[in-house]
Amino acid sequence: MSFEKSAEASAAVERLKHRYSNITEDGVSRGLRFKPRSDDVFVVSSPKCGTTWMQQILHQLRSGGDMSFDSISDVVPFIEFAYDTEIDLEAEHNYQPRHFIQSPQYFQSTFVTYRATTQCNSWTLIVAMETV
Repeated sequence: MSFEKSAEASAAVERLKHRYSNITEDGVSRGLRFKPRSDDVFVVSSPKCGTTWMQQILHQLRSGGDMSFDSISDVVPFIEFAYDTEIDLEAEHNYQPRHFIQSPQYFQSTFVTYRATTQCNSWTLIVAMETV
């Protein structure tokens, strides 16, 4: 079965490329200085192990199904990219509790009470990485 690129999908990919094309070391460093609240929820997972899926599930549960966003990262932002993508980590979210995503290499579990993780075995991860 072949899949054709739709204009909408291509436009979404271009928006993401543009959004994350100017990530800087300083921006990552500033994002990592973020101090979470005791009820913040973090999605922490390895690449290709269900990160976006978990973001969607958590957002749908807290919002009652709201889909009024362009990218899931608009409503469940990466903390290490927030500064460079002009997302205010201290701002209230439209729905509570606040949800964030963080790469495992930066995650500091000592500051966080709630964490949502996804896991997959290494063979699945290798296969997923090779198919990208």
